This record gives sequence, structure tokens and C-alpha cells, in this order.
Amino acid sequence: MISYEKIVRFTAIAKSGISDNNDEEAGNYPFYFVIDMPSVQSANFSLEEVEDYLKDDYGKSIASVQSWSKIPDSSKAIELWESLRKK
Repeated sequence: MISYEKIVRFTAIAKSGISDNNDEEAGNYPFYFVIDMPSVQSANFSLEEVEDYLKDDYGKSIASVQSWSKIPDSSKAIELWESLRKK
């Protein structure tokens, strides 16, 4: 999920894990990951909705922190992902 101002704007599948950035932007962007570009889809829902939906499977805040949240695979997470990908 890619969000801006607490709204998920896109969903996509990551093709890599988090990697160190060693180029001239490393000071501003120390890490990166590769996205499977054909998997990118538009979205429009709040991070609060995602957090509320996954509260029993993922006990950390998604909406109030600036970080990459790695949500573990679970039936609830898969159900959420599939419903978002159908919209």
C-alpha cells in the first residue's frame, strides 16, 4: 500500500525486501524496495480503515507512524488485500 496524507492511494506487490540505498539520494532516502509495476492499482481508503480491519492480527499503528509496515500473512490480511485489489 502506498499512502499520502493517511489515504492509501495505490496497492502493489513488492518484488524485493527493503534494501540500502547507496546513490546520491541516500541521505534523504536511505532505503528502497522494488515494486512489481504491473501489479500497481489505484486505491482510495484510509489507513485508519486498514488499521481497524487488521487490529487483531497486527497490533501496531499503521496510521500514526511514518514507517514501512510489514503486515504478516494471515487470513484477515489476505482477505483485506483481495478485497482492495477488486475495487
